Amino acid sequence: MNINHYYRVYNRLKTGKLVCWAVNTAKLFRIRHLLVRMDTNFMCNLRCKTCYFSAQDAHKSFIPAMSLENFRSIAEMVFPQTRILYLSCGAEPFLTNGFERYIQIAGQYHIPYTGYITNGLLFTEDIIVSSVENRITEITISIDGATKETYEYIRQGGNFDQLMSKLQLYQDTVARFKKPLPLLRFNYTVTRTNYQEMPLLVDLAARFGVSTVKFRIYEDWGGALDFKEESLLGHERSFNESLAEAKLRAHKAGINIIAPKEFALEERKMAREQLDPMQKNIAPPPCIYPWFFRYINPEGRVRVCANLPLSSGLLCPSWNLKDFEQSEAEKVRKKLLTKQPDFSCFKTVCGGAYQARANENANFLCLKEPS
Repeated sequence: MNINHYYRVYNRLKTGKLVCWAVNTAKLFRIRHLLVRMDTNFMCNLRCKTCYFSAQDAHKSFIPAMSLENFRSIAEMVFPQTRILYLSCGAEPFLTNGFERYIQIAGQYHIPYTGYITNGLLFTEDIIVSSVENRITEITISIDGATKETYEYIRQGGNFDQLMSKLQLYQDTVARFKKPLPLLRFNYTVTRTNYQEMPLLVDLAARFGVSTVKFRIYEDWGGALDFKEESLLGHERSFNESLAEAKLRAHKAGINIIAPKEFALEERKMAREQLDPMQKNIAPPPCIYPWFFRYINPEGRVRVCANLPLSSGLLCPSWNLKDFEQSEAEKVRKKLLTKQPDFSCFKTVCGGAYQARANENANFLCLKEPS
């Protein structure tokens, strides 16, 4: 079962009562049910213009790497309950020294799906070998340009030639093992600068044996780019054409494409809503994340959503999951799910970061698949 199958199962839980029943059943029969995302550090070697790490004061939020001992303790408590594990969430995992040892610990728990997201520039043979030997399911490479000029313009500090070299190292190393995993995926944030290179990215993916390419429209994460200047508003038709060509090339190459819907050109208002999630108002279902999701930061602090502001009340100051479950956060999340489903961030196309950042005192919760 791949990651998309898991999300489809989770998203069938349409009511708070059904969510409660599913969680209680999973706990009673000791069924793996948690979706866990961890950042073993909160740093990055790049300053991508579409990312919060390019903000002027980004360095103030840096957190050094979690010790291997703390990671092992957290794993012992959390991983037996985990069905989906990402060993990175918002930072560059390879800045954690000896990351291959963290992968090895995770591998001991035979989690059905384990992956991580990286910019790929710091790949080493040790990390690649550990990923294969410890059954990492999927490795995602964030890449926002298919040519050297575009890539290095958006991903400040990156080197396109170095990335190509690292991808070749990955391909050559994995080929020695002749195993089906890990799969390789490209994540591509689409902006006005790079949308015409979507077909070229598919060609690049085919060159390196990438199984999935995910296109996502640029969201305003507080990076250095001017959001209005990089919006696709006014370029809907060209975007549709570029996406169609990318899908055609992907079909010929046997590559899976995950992409937003094409813009409805006959209705300008609809196109605007697709581009600007803040204008979209979808009736929110009860959010599953407070029950199934855990974000653990490098300090070992637990949150039920990586997008929640610290003032939300849904945070535990310790990695101890028992403390978290018995804390006030437990009462808050039950109230939100069973009695106040409108406190869901599922009112936007892209997820809940918009509202969470717009209102520091809000308890908005996320439902969408992580990027």
